[in-house]
Amino acid sequence: MNDDALIKIENDLNKMTLNMESNSGFILEIQVQIVKLIRGPTLVLSVTDTILHKLSTNLQNVDDESERAWLKNQTSLTIQNFIFVMHAYLVYETEKNKEKGKKLLSDAVSMLGESIGKTLEYEIKKTSPSSILSKTIEIVASTSTGMYGKAIEVGAIFSMKLFEAMTDGGDQSFLSKIIDCFGNNVGDKKKNFFIMVEKAMFKIGRNKHLIGKNILLSEMLYNYADLIEEHKLEIQSEKRNSRIMKALLGVYLLAFPFLILFVLFAIALAVFFAYSYFWGSMEVFKSSLLYIGGVFVALPATYVIFIVLSVMYMSIRNFNKARRIKNVSKHIREIALELTPGA
Repeated sequence: MNDDALIKIENDLNKMTLNMESNSGFILEIQVQIVKLIRGPTLVLSVTDTILHKLSTNLQNVDDESERAWLKNQTSLTIQNFIFVMHAYLVYETEKNKEKGKKLLSDAVSMLGESIGKTLEYEIKKTSPSSILSKTIEIVASTSTGMYGKAIEVGAIFSMKLFEAMTDGGDQSFLSKIIDCFGNNVGDKKKNFFIMVEKAMFKIGRNKHLIGKNILLSEMLYNYADLIEEHKLEIQSEKRNSRIMKALLGVYLLAFPFLILFVLFAIALAVFFAYSYFWGSMEVFKSSLLYIGGVFVALPATYVIFIVLSVMYMSIRNFNKARRIKNVSKHIREIALELTPGA
């Protein structure tokens, strides 16, 4: 991760944001937030809050329906870019197959660059060719012809620079920086990433009236509903296996004192029999057989009942956890359905 390169990208985008005159400027602002997040991921969920807040504020200043639709669509695309870039980088840093991770990261960053290009293109359409932003784009993109072509090229340039900065191993890696945010090992990072995504999905659900219908966001939610469910069930399975091993160990450890009690009782019974046979009365021994048999049955029966109850408790607990996981993914799918055009 090359911090200097990321800071330069962030600064360049900030300069362009300052020179934007229309309401679409906030789209570029939140795209800058994504770059800032990559550089220092400490407030992951706040990005979603910022995106939704800026959308709400800017929609109040827009009366034109086509512009409102464009802002909503670009906001949805930016949310998708944000989550896709975070996920792609996590895969790139944690998976053994680096080439596969690089390809996924390249696709994610290209999507972000394309979104930046479209934002700049839209802004140029709303302002004059002699604006400061147009002149800035003219300088950055010197190879393409036409201002719209240059705007798209600027997005591609930013995505290329962003990808190079993120995959540069010269400085501290993104995975090292994200330790405090996503945990200390690969398992923790994946777990906390999906927790972050889940919370972001619910934020989207609570603010769906702002975003409106959007097929890209809807399909993203459907996909992550499955991924979140798979990940949680995988974790639950690992925990269940761990608990089973601990339970088996407990069964073996518990068997030891029961066995000692059983042996001691058997010895006491043998002594009592010998005493009754040689010095006492066998009638007393025979009358005690019912109680003695009860103790002989009660000791192993108690042990078996304890095992059965433990198994039942673990089964009910696992069933309830699986049901809660299914309910979470079901809720996300319901949000996705509400965001689906025509639904």
